[in-house]
Amino acid sequence: MMVGMKLYDISRTISEQLPVWPGDPAVKMSLASSLERGDDVNVTSLCMSAHAGTHIDAPSHVLPEGKSVDQLPLEILIGTCRVQSWPALSGIIGEADLQKHDYNGVQRVLFKNDISRLPEEYPSSSHSHDVSLGLDGAAYLIRCGIRLVGTDTFSIEK
Repeated sequence: MMVGMKLYDISRTISEQLPVWPGDPAVKMSLASSLERGDDVNVTSLCMSAHAGTHIDAPSHVLPEGKSVDQLPLEILIGTCRVQSWPALSGIIGEADLQKHDYNGVQRVLFKNDISRLPEEYPSSSHSHDVSLGLDGAAYLIRCGIRLVGTDTFSIEK
């Protein structure tokens, strides 16, 4: 890490209120051991889907021969990135949309969809507000040298 580099943690806090993808199991937390009960330590038991909260969809999520999370080089996941607000709260980001922006020297981009502005019931909705990355948009970003794409919505794909 470069000296003086400011780090931003964009992770969502894990709690039982954490929204999950429809059909995925809800987050469950309980004390496996407790100082109050006379145990030597406090230990929390956590049960959740790997898709809950902030997570990485490795290539193996959608490609049969794709790399799994443990096979990804850490330097892809950590480093400078562009946070790009996307003006619409729905739609597909295509190559034509992306060509309006300069990605020269950019390796990571996070699309900010301002999902936090939506009402609490959003997580259980149909995801009609999600901004998605179209296949032509993804191919364009790859040609531009982008190695990581993120979003503040449930999924970058429709």
